[in-house]
Amino acid sequence: HGVREDTGNQFLRPPQGKRWIVVDATIENLSDKPTAISSLLMFKMADAHGRRYNITLGPALRGQLDGELAPGSKMRGEIAFDVSKDAKGLELIFDPKVFGFGQAIVVLGD
Repeated sequence: HGVREDTGNQFLRPPQGKRWIVVDATIENLSDKPTAISSLLMFKMADAHGRRYNITLGPALRGQLDGELAPGSKMRGEIAFDVSKDAKGLELIFDPKVFGFGQAIVVLGD
């Protein structure tokens, strides 16, 4: 749905040289079985150079992408990443098969 940068608040800010990138997304379970969603295990962010970035718990988020998702149901929430200030060509990587193959990659831009 969108991407925003979060600068933190008076108590908590991104580390020196980093920025918080927050992605607002929806996941839909198109299968006929419930599935477990884990933002920590299934989502990653990468830049144009292939550098991977970690999820951060710093920013205030609107909803989350964690929990059980029933067949035919949708889940909307935000995920935040701790990204280098100079990172370009960011991509959100969703890997629902944590130990297998099959990724969805969404180009977020600069």
